[in-house]
Amino acid sequence: MRAVVIDRFAQLASLVALGVVGACSEGAADELSNDVEATEPGADEACDPGVEADCIQDARGRWRRRKDAGVTVVDSGVLPAPPVVDSGSNTPPPVVDSGAQMTPVVDSGVVTPPPPPRVPPTLVQEFNPWSGNVSPDGIWRIAGTWVGTGGNTLVPTNATLLASSAGANGVLQLLSEPNNLRGSEIQTVKTYGYGYYETRMKVSATPGICDSFFWMEGTVTNGNTSGYGPHEWDVEFLTNESWISSANSGKVHYTLHYQDGSYDAFVLDLPFNPSKEFHNYGFLWKPGTITFTVDGKASHTFNSTKITTTANGFIMMNSWTGNPNWGGGPPKATATTSYDWVTFTSGVAAIP
Repeated sequence: MRAVVIDRFAQLASLVALGVVGACSEGAADELSNDVEATEPGADEACDPGVEADCIQDARGRWRRRKDAGVTVVDSGVLPAPPVVDSGSNTPPPVVDSGAQMTPVVDSGVVTPPPPPRVPPTLVQEFNPWSGNVSPDGIWRIAGTWVGTGGNTLVPTNATLLASSAGANGVLQLLSEPNNLRGSEIQTVKTYGYGYYETRMKVSATPGICDSFFWMEGTVTNGNTSGYGPHEWDVEFLTNESWISSANSGKVHYTLHYQDGSYDAFVLDLPFNPSKEFHNYGFLWKPGTITFTVDGKASHTFNSTKITTTANGFIMMNSWTGNPNWGGGPPKATATTSYDWVTFTSGVAAIP
C-alpha cells in the first residue's frame, strides 16, 4: 500500500509543476493520502490476473476478485439423473416376454345356439304315504285282489307306502310273500302315450321273483280300467339269476310285446348289483323307436314299425313269482322291492 501512495504523490507533484493542480497543504496531503488509501482494494480483495483466474477490473481499472470467487462446491455423492429427451411421440412401455405360449382365438363365425329348455315332466310322483287303494291325487291305484301273471294273486296289502326307507324319502314297497304265489302291483288310473318314462328303484335282494317297471296298453271307461291291449314295453329284473349274489354286476331285461303276438328282447349287463342301491331306469318312446336308459344314459335302442301305435297305456310296477324260467320262486323269504319316484314327460324327442 505504501508504494502506491508514494507513486500517487509523485503524480501530484508532476501535475503541480505543470500548473494543472495547485499545491496542497500538509493536511490536505494527508487527507488525499487517506482517501487514496481508502479506495485501494484490501489485501483480501486485490487480485493478480497473471496468477488468479477469478480477477475482473473495476471502474478505476483495478483488478479485484469476483464476488462469487472462493465458493466451495460440496460433492453430495449423488449422481444427477440424465436429462430426459422428449422425442415428441408417446412411446408405449416395452413388452416383457413371459415365455408363455398364447393360444390364438380363432373366430369360426358359427354361432352355437343355446341348449333347448328342459321340458317339465307331465307326471311327477313321490310316493308319500296314503290310506286306501287310490292315491290322494287320483293318479295311482293299488291293484287287486285279482290273479295276474304266473297265477299270482296280487294283494293290495302287499303294497305299502313309507315316509322313508333305505335313504330315500317317500317310498313305495311291493312285496312277494315267502313260499306262496302272492305278490303286489300298482298302476296309473289314466293312460299315456309317446314320451319318456322313468323310475328310481331298488330291486329285491331275495332270489325267486320278477321285479318290473313297464307300460301296458289299456283303456279306461267311465274312469275305470276296462281292459288291456297287446302292446307292452318291459323293464324287468330276475332275481333267480347269478348276479343276485355278486358284488358289482347285474342284468336287466328289456322286452317289447307287439300287437301280432311277436316280441323283441335284449339283456343288458350292468356294472353294479341293482339290489344294493337305488338306480334310475327308463325308456324314451317315439314312433318307430324305443331307447332304454340306465341312470339317464341310453343303454339300448329298438327300431321297428311295430313300435308305432296310437294306443295309450298304463304305467305299472309289480312283484310276482312262480315261473321257473322267469324269476323262479316262490321265494324262501319275503321279497321287498322299493320305488322312490316315477316321472313321465309327454311327447319329448330326446332323453330329458
